[in-house]
Amino acid sequence: MKKRVLCALFAAALLATSVMAGCSGGEASANNTPSSSQADDSKNDASTAESQASDTESQASSLLSLGSGTLAGLKATKVNSVSFEAKSVIRESAGFIYETDDGKFGVMPFDGSARSDAKYVNVNSAGMPENGTGYFTVRTSTDTSNVNNVGLIDDKGNEILPCKYAFISQLNERYFKVITADKETTSKGDAVYEVEEELTLSTSLDNTVYVETVKKDEFTGKAAMYTGKWEVYDLKNKAMVKDAAGTKPRSLKALGQFIIFDDENNNEIRLNGSGSAITDSRTILSNGDYVLEINGKSAVYDSEDRRLFNFNSSEYSIYSFEDPYYVGRIESNNNFVLINEQGETVSAEIDGYISSVAPQGYISDEVLYKLDGTPMSDQRFTSIKADTVNKDACVAYKGSVYAVFDSEGNLIVSCNTDEDEIKGSDFKFFKGATSPYQCLNFGSGEYNIEGTFIEDWLVQQEAGKVYDIIDSRTGEKLLNSSYGKYDTCKTKNGKMYLYAYNSINGSTSYSDFDVYTVSING
Repeated sequence: MKKRVLCALFAAALLATSVMAGCSGGEASANNTPSSSQADDSKNDASTAESQASDTESQASSLLSLGSGTLAGLKATKVNSVSFEAKSVIRESAGFIYETDDGKFGVMPFDGSARSDAKYVNVNSAGMPENGTGYFTVRTSTDTSNVNNVGLIDDKGNEILPCKYAFISQLNERYFKVITADKETTSKGDAVYEVEEELTLSTSLDNTVYVETVKKDEFTGKAAMYTGKWEVYDLKNKAMVKDAAGTKPRSLKALGQFIIFDDENNNEIRLNGSGSAITDSRTILSNGDYVLEINGKSAVYDSEDRRLFNFNSSEYSIYSFEDPYYVGRIESNNNFVLINEQGETVSAEIDGYISSVAPQGYISDEVLYKLDGTPMSDQRFTSIKADTVNKDACVAYKGSVYAVFDSEGNLIVSCNTDEDEIKGSDFKFFKGATSPYQCLNFGSGEYNIEGTFIEDWLVQQEAGKVYDIIDSRTGEKLLNSSYGKYDTCKTKNGKMYLYAYNSINGSTSYSDFDVYTVSING
């Protein structure tokens, strides 16, 4: 940005000088030496341009500020090589799905370590976002007249549930919602299973475009609602959960070991991992941990019923979990504190609503604080997100304002500018609207890496007909390769996979690739 602005000002200064020399009324000598008045004007113009350039340079510099924080570089560790014959290979949210020439499908886990037989006529991810657990819904029959033909397998092809259900969806890492359809119905209030909604654009005879809502099953192509029964399958106990069932559409969620739903009379039911009803007044937190008072002593338990720590409820109460901390409310003044899994208070008292939390700090009333209550920045923010690679950095946002901090809460780089000039999301920041983008080199604080972000810290950069991977933390090459394309996957257990697809005869082969894990170097 700085070079472009300065060049533009310099060109404008030259143009202004030229115009003034032609309109000043002074005469140039035969050897083109300017008259004294022209020389004085030129000096004044040059001085003005220099001043303008200095002001603009100062403004440009203020858009991007460097701090004293540091980031370790990344390393890529090869964990597998995958090569096999397939018509197509697609990475989905639960792992890989591949198709053979005869139209059958198989699956493969994120790390490429195993591959199931291709014996399914239909395969889909089971419903959760990328999480590393890897489960797929499958069909083995092409009989579209039978709606109860869906089963469940893991990412290695092991059968979890046979193909005799209408619908299977993952609730959390432990539980699945399972529906068995009975008969078709036209009553939405009686339908326990309703196929996904599909919107279709249509045009009438008078060329008016309207949206028609169609209920259509992806596999059968049939639009229908069904009565039937919903149940909850427990991966841990390998069985349906006792008393977690119903014939009416009800709210249903799972938090850790707990299953929470409304019964036929709209009463909330809470079951533990053994299927027993919870009758005490425990507070179940978003991560499945819970707060319970026994014999006058309050404690936090994890989702496996292990006590994490005791606390004095007369001093503070714990009412929520904001990864990676519990939030406590101080009884004496209604201020807040952040508490770790050991029960240690890790923050200063917080007087105000906590809108966002990361390992390095928190945001309250749009001010970003370190855990000790020291403001990290004089900029205002509405959210903060932790780096998923070892959580050694965080980024704070408000509109087009952002700042990146290291694990100690020290500023690495901040920017306050228009989104049209510099764009960003998470740790992907680039300048310009054409490809290859000028990506931010966090090591130097300059937009000097040409390429395309494929992940928060990884930039794909063309090197002839193949691509290198650049680590934007340092600006160094992470992989100096002959690969034709890259893809990444971040799993809930903290791993980030990098898939490097080989280029064969100038074409990218999606069934011939190397699998790397990406982590902090050192």
